[in-house]
Amino acid sequence: MKILYTILLNLVIYSYGMADITQFSSYAAKYEVYYKGIEAGEMIFNYQKDGNEIDITVETIGNYLAKLIGRDKEIQKLKIKYKNSKPLPIYYEYKKIGKKNKEYRYNYSYLKNKYELEINEISNINDIKKEFKSDEMFIDGLFFKFLSMTNPKNIKNEYNLVSKDNVRKIYPIIKKNQKIRIGDKSFTGFSITYVNKNKNNITFYAVDDINKMVYKEVRKNDKSILKIYFKEELIKIK
Repeated sequence: MKILYTILLNLVIYSYGMADITQFSSYAAKYEVYYKGIEAGEMIFNYQKDGNEIDITVETIGNYLAKLIGRDKEIQKLKIKYKNSKPLPIYYEYKKIGKKNKEYRYNYSYLKNKYELEINEISNINDIKKEFKSDEMFIDGLFFKFLSMTNPKNIKNEYNLVSKDNVRKIYPIIKKNQKIRIGDKSFTGFSITYVNKNKNNITFYAVDDINKMVYKEVRKNDKSILKIYFKEELIKIK
């Protein structure tokens, strides 16, 4: 699949403050996944809101080629609660199903402006538990995606990103007024880039009523290892 990704040379009347997926009670979208240039399966993004609670599930289902290398399925689950009109991550879960099963569970807690995190790593060999404390909020990659979709203009200069069994600082860079072409569809929006350890994460969000993700790329040692393309919306209910 060819992708054209360029910065618009002309100024565009642009605002990403109007879009908000939280105005919807249910939303789902399908994506195509490519690993090192080879089609590897599909990804389903599912969002559900009930009162002040939000549940997000992302399920990546590998095709027969992905299963040959032991990557049958990956599942991410995130629970968010609003407190004083501020969204906070409560629980995150990651499962890798295949040749080597692995699971991470993050439990977030808050007490007097102190942030605490408990990581439980579960594998075929053993279970490992780690605890972290900070004056700044901990976030996982899925919660960062939620922030990018709901309030991109207030994305901070740095975050404590929880990745697997550790916490690392990331420094997001936002580029506005950009255009991307996927197949025969063109999208205008913004990109957010950050480096996590030795991987460069680039995500493009289209400016619409939910600021949906339409493209993601992960690069390692200046080589693309993962690309995710928006395919279609499945559910959209207010």
